[in-house]
Amino acid sequence: MGFINNHLTLHGENGITFSLFAELDSATKIHNFLKNVKWNDKPKLPVATSIDQSDFQVHLFPSFGKRYGAGEPDAIIIYNNLIFFIEVETKSVDKLSHHFFKQLNNFNSIGEYIISSSQKKVVGKPISITEKQRVYGQYRTRKVLNELLMIQNSKDYYIVITDDHVGTKETLSYSLDKLNNRIETILPNSTIIEKLGWIGFPSINRLPGINKTKEVIQFNLKK
Repeated sequence: MGFINNHLTLHGENGITFSLFAELDSATKIHNFLKNVKWNDKPKLPVATSIDQSDFQVHLFPSFGKRYGAGEPDAIIIYNNLIFFIEVETKSVDKLSHHFFKQLNNFNSIGEYIISSSQKKVVGKPISITEKQRVYGQYRTRKVLNELLMIQNSKDYYIVITDDHVGTKETLSYSLDKLNNRIETILPNSTIIEKLGWIGFPSINRLPGINKTKEVIQFNLKK
């Protein structure tokens, strides 16, 4: 069963996300996770031993149903001055919907706004960037975005997690290549590729210290 303990069973993408980031509970584990992501342009990660526990945060947005969940990333990692928007999908890259890519591009717009904006507060509500450069979203989401605006010299990155293998390439992966190709087709004007990373469940299963998450992944991928 996909459980954290004997009475709690975790279902679907939300369950996998919760389990994964509950177990990535130290700067060293977060660093190792990010190091195992396949990047188009690898970010320069701070040395894990130089990061205090207070220098990284993980925010989860476990909204159920598209009405409220469609406008939020599954998770955001704040790691020193680096901001990672994360989307978890139990599908393969080939089966990701156009809606998924629209949302990914929306998060990219939010990230670019955070990096370039001189504002220190966002207002309004769903998350989107308008021509007036206002960010909309539920209160709890806007509260997190306000924290992101306060980070000095911040950089934004995007991680997609899918049920795909790395492939046999030495540097990149076939799955990341496929993700790039789909983005170039669906979002030809997007700038997200230069900040994009991908990791598959098989790679996550090999990370040390996430034994419970391996069970959760196995349980949900069999459904």
